[in-house]
Amino acid sequence: MEDMYIRPEDRKNRIAVSFFHLVSRAALIENCTRLNFCVLESNQPAAKLFQSLGAVDLTLKEGWHYYRIPRLGIEELAKPTIISTFNSQI
Repeated sequence: MEDMYIRPEDRKNRIAVSFFHLVSRAALIENCTRLNFCVLESNQPAAKLFQSLGAVDLTLKEGWHYYRIPRLGIEELAKPTIISTFNSQI
C-alpha cells in the first residue's frame, strides 16, 4: 500500500486502529516479523497514533533514514555505463 488517508471527520471512529488490527492479524498469518511504514515529519497526528500502537520511530531511536530512488534514477542506475562512471568517482 502506498498511502492511507482518513478524513478528519472519520478519525473519531478509530478506523486506523481497526486497519492496523487487521493488518497485524494478516502479518501473523503470513509469519511476518515486522511492519514497516513511513510518516512525514509534518504529520504529527499520524506519528502520535503510530507511537500509541507501539511503533518505534527508528530515525530517533536508531538513526535510520528512509531513502528512495525514483523511476528515472532506476533507469540511470540500470545503464551499462553507470559502473565505470561510479568507479571513476571513488
